[in-house]
Amino acid sequence: MNLKKLAIATVVIFIVVFAYEWLFHGVLLEGLYERTAELWRPQDTMGGYFAWLIIGQLLFAFFFVWIYYRYIRIDSMGGGARFGLALGALLGATQLIMFAVQPLLPALVVYWIIGGLVEGALIGAVAGYLYEA
Repeated sequence: MNLKKLAIATVVIFIVVFAYEWLFHGVLLEGLYERTAELWRPQDTMGGYFAWLIIGQLLFAFFFVWIYYRYIRIDSMGGGARFGLALGALLGATQLIMFAVQPLLPALVVYWIIGGLVEGALIGAVAGYLYEA
């Protein structure tokens, strides 16, 4: 495995994940999060946990790319998108578990699942593009 290619792809996927999640959660779903504010950290304390968000997204990006480059090895955007969609579906199933144990709005869970599918396809397509480059 080419470590330089792995590192570059990890950084690129991290940037895509960070931007997508900011837009999706921070802008598109802001109203739903405000309606369930009692379930989340207060806005004025979230900044203290920002490093954990970055660490989590970096780890996600690294392991996504590592799995892709080590085991998937599809050298096309379409193939990468299909892998990402499958991973998004797998992770989306866990949102139903969260719904069972936490008083979440059904709409929020549906948006999380759809958003995860879109994000998975997007980062899969990017990984496929980078793998073939």
